[in-house]
Amino acid sequence: MEPLRRRLLTLSTLAVMAASIASVAPAAAATPAGPAGFEPSDGGWAVVRDPSEAAYTPSARDRGNTSGGTVTVTRQETGRWVVRWVGLAGAGYGHVQVSALGSAPRHCAAYTWGTDGADATATIYCFKRTGDALLDFGTPIDTPFAVTIVGEDAPVASNPGRLAYAYTSDFDTDHTPDTSYDYVSTGGYLFVKHQAKGTYLVTIPGIGKADGAFLVNPYQSASELRRCQVRDWSLAGTDVQAHVDCVNLKGVTQDAEFNVLYLRRITLEGFGGKPGASLYANQPTTPSYHPVAARDWSTAGKRSTVTRLSKGVYAVSLPGMPSGGAAIVSAAGPKTSPRACQIGSIRTDGAPQRVVVRCFTHAGKAADSRFVLAYTH
Repeated sequence: MEPLRRRLLTLSTLAVMAASIASVAPAAAATPAGPAGFEPSDGGWAVVRDPSEAAYTPSARDRGNTSGGTVTVTRQETGRWVVRWVGLAGAGYGHVQVSALGSAPRHCAAYTWGTDGADATATIYCFKRTGDALLDFGTPIDTPFAVTIVGEDAPVASNPGRLAYAYTSDFDTDHTPDTSYDYVSTGGYLFVKHQAKGTYLVTIPGIGKADGAFLVNPYQSASELRRCQVRDWSLAGTDVQAHVDCVNLKGVTQDAEFNVLYLRRITLEGFGGKPGASLYANQPTTPSYHPVAARDWSTAGKRSTVTRLSKGVYAVSLPGMPSGGAAIVSAAGPKTSPRACQIGSIRTDGAPQRVVVRCFTHAGKAADSRFVLAYTH
């Protein structure tokens, strides 16, 4: 498969046309110093609340860029945008995660990212589910979304954090993903074992800690609409191993390419001093609870609370986190219960920060689900 940085796909309802993406990567801009024990990463985020605008800059509460540059959003056609982080070329060869935002079930994913001069860019696609098999049960739609980008940067020895990510480039074979987009902060590369149709075992070598957050997002094209979720993750020796399952928009198990991100005591922007939190919500029918302490982390050192508002709808309270910011969510749970989760809302004023998560079945009906959530500002 051609490397991501060399591809920019143009979406139409039934076809995808390949083109090139610029990849001149100058030295990354300096980033602010974080607390002792942290080497800042290149990273950024955006919350796109005006998806029908031809081009705009999100408000200060809805954008972040460790280069100090601005963030712009350009709509290329229905359901396709380019997000640009000015001066953040150092993250262009890193990793992107995206979540749909809103109450109606939607499906968003990153399909290509890279550098354009001194900037990092990511192309985002969003869909709604249909009953038309000719469209692979989905069609493009304008919808709000949240997106994050992070580049690699090795921590100093005293840093307790861990970062790993990969774009899985071969959906039906055992493989080491493209090393240009495969990174483990402790060294080595992720490995993906194809166990069965749509079922994968992801190994993060030598990472040493399994108490982080594991996020998965399908690598999306117009002709291969998929959803993926993490079943579980645990420590095997010094390796973290995670089971990932993928289905099509009809809920049928399908092979898929996907993006995985593992964060341990760091934010979606990577190593550095930005406010952030992550958690694993694994009690989908409990009225209100604190996630298990080992997988409930924030830079403020305070426990989160998950409250079930109704079937498939959860309010996540993040004490000590500021208003605004971005959140990414991934569905989690057994292979027999495929789910899709998205961000319902992100609080933009007041405290504590409150992120609403909405989860659905493949048919778009509200459904209780486990999920993994990460927040940054």
